[in-house]
Amino acid sequence: MLSRWRKQAREGTIMVKGVDVDPAVAAELKELRRVKKAYEQLKVEHDLLKKAIAFTSERKASASPSSRPSKSTAR
Repeated sequence: MLSRWRKQAREGTIMVKGVDVDPAVAAELKELRRVKKAYEQLKVEHDLLKKAIAFTSERKASASPSSRPSKSTAR
């Protein structure tokens, strides 16, 4: 329980009584949290794009002219 409280205090999800935080430090921590959240979002988007590229590449490969049966013309 104590380690969870310490983690929450570090992340700023709970406030510790009697501790004065420098406004510049608080602003920097807030910006750091925002950047970390944006970074995680970008990682998710990047993974999704990689999967989409792999999927479309796979479909293009299976639909390429070399993989289609040749059309025979009746003479």
